[in-house]
Amino acid sequence: MKAKTPYKTTKNTTAKRRTKKNNQRSGLLSLLSRRSVSQRTSLLVFVLLFASIGAYFLFRTQAASPVTSSRMGVYRGSDGSAEVAKYESWIGHPVNYALDFLGRSPSDSTDPWNNIDNPGWWCNSWSSTKYTVVYSAAMLPNDTTTLAAGAKGDYNAHWKSFAQTMVNKGCGDAILRLGHEFNGKFYPWSAAGGNGQDKNYAAYWRQIVNTLRSVSGSNFQFDWCSLAGVDNQTNPENAYPGNEYVDIIGLDAYDTGAAGTTGEARWKAQKERVYGLNWHLDFAKRMKKPVSFPEWGITVPSGGQTYGGGDNPYYIQKMYEWMNALPATGPGSLAYHMYFEYDAKDGAHRLMNTQFPNASAKFKSLFGDSSSTPPPPTPPPSTTDTTAPTTRLHRHRTVSKHRIQLLC
Repeated sequence: MKAKTPYKTTKNTTAKRRTKKNNQRSGLLSLLSRRSVSQRTSLLVFVLLFASIGAYFLFRTQAASPVTSSRMGVYRGSDGSAEVAKYESWIGHPVNYALDFLGRSPSDSTDPWNNIDNPGWWCNSWSSTKYTVVYSAAMLPNDTTTLAAGAKGDYNAHWKSFAQTMVNKGCGDAILRLGHEFNGKFYPWSAAGGNGQDKNYAAYWRQIVNTLRSVSGSNFQFDWCSLAGVDNQTNPENAYPGNEYVDIIGLDAYDTGAAGTTGEARWKAQKERVYGLNWHLDFAKRMKKPVSFPEWGITVPSGGQTYGGGDNPYYIQKMYEWMNALPATGPGSLAYHMYFEYDAKDGAHRLMNTQFPNASAKFKSLFGDSSSTPPPPTPPPSTTDTTAPTTRLHRHRTVSKHRIQLLC
C-alpha cells in the first residue's frame, strides 16, 4: 500500500493544478468578454501588426542568406578597390570578394613572363583592403608559350617567383583562378578541340600548384573554372587535375542563348545545356567541392550580336534563386559569387548606370539592403609600389558565338 502513496499524491496534485489552470483560463476569457468591441479590435490589430513585423524580419533574414552576405563579390576593373567601394555604396551592402586579372603580355614582348614573375603591382593594389581577392592568373602569358611545355615543368621557375612575391607582399592566401575558361578556344591555355590539350592542361595545373605550395608561407586556394555551355569537342572533366589540386569548382555564367529566345528559354538552356548549371553542380558534388560563380551577369554584346538577354530582370531573379537553393555547407555549397560590373569593348554588363533599369532595380531589391545606410566608401590603399608595369595589358575581351569571351 505504501508503494501506491506517491502515485496518489502526484495524481491529486496534478488534478488540483489542472483545476487552477482552468479557473485562470476561464477568468481570462471572462475578462476579455467584458471588454468593449473597440478594445477587442485594438487588441486584434496589435497582434496582427506584431505578427507582420515578425514575418517581415524573417523574410529579410531568409532573403539575405547566403548570397547577400559574406559570399558576395564584384569585378569593377583592375586595381578597382575604390570602384568596389562605390559599388558597395550603390547597392547599400558590403561585399567581401573582389576579382582581378593578371599575367598576360603582348605576343611580341621581350619578357613575356614578367607579369607572372612579378605580380607585386596587383598584390599592392589589394593587400591593404578588406577584400578577399580572386586573381584570374593566366597559365600562359601569350601564344609563344605552350601547355605541353608547362606540363613538363618548363615554367615552374616563373611560378616559384610568383608565389614568393605574393607571399612576401602579403597575398599568399589569395584565391587563384588559374587558366580560367579553358574550355573555350580563345586563350593560349585552351584545352579545347579534343587534341590532347585537356591532358596537358591538367598536368600543367598540377605542376603550378605543386610549385606554389613548395614556397614557405603560401596558403593559396585554387578555383578550377570553366565557361558555361561551351562544348568545342571538349569535356571539361577531362581537364580536371584531381581533387588534391582543386579547392573550388567555378563557372562563368552570362545570360546568353540563341538569338531571339525569351528569358525563360535562355534560363532553361542555362541549366540544361551541355556543361551548364546542372552539370556544374552535379560535378562539384561528385568531386565533393564547393562551387563559385567568379563571373556572372546580364549582357548585350556589341557589333550586332543579339544572343544576349539585355535588360533582363528575369535572369537576375533566377540566378538569385539558384544560388540561394544551393546547400548551406559541404559539396555544392556556394563559396562566392561576383557580378561582372564592367562594360568591355564588345559588350555591356553594368547595372550601376542607367542602361539596364529593370535588371538594376531587380538586382538591388534582391542583393542589396535598402533598409540600411550604405557603407562609406573605402579609400584606395596606400602602397609603396603604385606604378603599373609598363608591359601590363588592360583587360580585353573578344566575341565568340557562345558569349562574350573574356581575355585578361
